[in-house]
Amino acid sequence: MVFLLLIAKLLFFVGYGGMAFFAIITKLNKDRDNSKINFIYALGMGPVIATLLLYYLLLIIPHQQNWFYLLVITVFFTGLTLINKKSIPHFLKNISWTISQFLNLIRLKKGLKHYFLQTNNIAIILLSPIIAYGCFNILLAQIPGHDVLEYLVQGEYFFNQKAIIYQSQNYNPVNGFYYVGLHGWSFPLQTTLEKLFDAVTFYGYDLYFRTLTLWYGILIIAVVYYFTKKHTSLFFAIAASLILVFTKGFFNAITSFHIDSYRIFLFTLSIIFILKYIKTPHINTLILLSIFAGSSAFTHSLSVLVAIFIGLTLFLFYQENFYNRLKSSIIYTFLILLFGGVHYIIDVFYGTGWIFNELDFY
Repeated sequence: MVFLLLIAKLLFFVGYGGMAFFAIITKLNKDRDNSKINFIYALGMGPVIATLLLYYLLLIIPHQQNWFYLLVITVFFTGLTLINKKSIPHFLKNISWTISQFLNLIRLKKGLKHYFLQTNNIAIILLSPIIAYGCFNILLAQIPGHDVLEYLVQGEYFFNQKAIIYQSQNYNPVNGFYYVGLHGWSFPLQTTLEKLFDAVTFYGYDLYFRTLTLWYGILIIAVVYYFTKKHTSLFFAIAASLILVFTKGFFNAITSFHIDSYRIFLFTLSIIFILKYIKTPHINTLILLSIFAGSSAFTHSLSVLVAIFIGLTLFLFYQENFYNRLKSSIIYTFLILLFGGVHYIIDVFYGTGWIFNELDFY
C-alpha cells in the first residue's frame, strides 16, 4: 500500500506538476530540439513549483483544511497546463518513450549490443544500476544525520500549524525543537506536501521525501548527458556522465538521504540558462533563468549569493545599453523575489534576521 501511495505522489507532484511546467517551458524555450531537455527540466520543477505555491498559501491563507491546499495546487497545475494545451501530447510522448526504453532494456528485446549502439539508450543503461542501488539504500535507510532530521521536523511543524509564521526563533514548544537553518523553506515544505497527501488518503509514509534525493540525482545526470550531447558529441556526453556518476562525492550525494541533489539540480539549471542568455539574450531565456535561480535560492542560502552574483553580472558587465540592462535587472529581481527570494527579505526584517543575526541555539 505504501508503494502504491508513493506512485500516486510521484504521479501528482512530479508527473502532473511536471506537465504543468512543461506547458510553460515549451512556450518560452520553443526550439523543437529542446523537447527532451525541456521534459527533464519539467520533471524536476513540478515538486519545486508545488512547494512554492504551498509557501504562499500557508503564508497568506493559513489554517485551512488539508484538502484545500491540495485542491488549490491541483487547480493551479491544471491552469498552467491549459495555457498551452498543445504541449500535453508531447509531454505524454516523452513519458511513453522513457518507459518503453526501460521496459525494452529489462526484456533485452533487441539484445544488449543494440542498446549500446543506440545513442539515447546509453543514458538508460547508465541510470539503471544507480536507480536500483539508490532505491535499496535510500528507501530502507534510517535518517542519517542532523540536516534531514531538521527538514523533516520543520516540515511536520508547518503541517501541524497550517501556517508559516516568521519569528525571531523558529521554536516548536511541543517537542522543544529549534530550527537553526538559514535556508529557504523549499525542502522542508516537501515533507509538508507529503503529509498533506497522507492526511487526505488516511495512510502514508515518508517514501516520497526519501525518493527526492535519488530522483534529482537522476535528473542531474540526464541534464548533463543531453546538454553535453547537444552542444558537443555523443562521446563527450558519455564521458561527462560517467565521470559524474563515478565521482565518489556525487555518487554518495545521490544515493544518500539528503538535500544536495535537489539544490544542485536547480543550481545547474541556473548556470545553464545564464550561459544561454549571455550567448543569445532573449526575454524568454531571462524569465527561465530567473525562475530557476529564484527556485534555487528558495532551497539553499548559498544559491541566494549565486542569484545576486548573476544579477550583478547582468547589470554591470553585459554589453547592452543602460536602459536594457536596467530593464533586464528589474525583471530578473522581481522574478527572483517571486520564486523564493521574498522569504529572505521577510526573514531579515520579521524573522530570525537570517545571516545578519547571530543564532543563539545550535
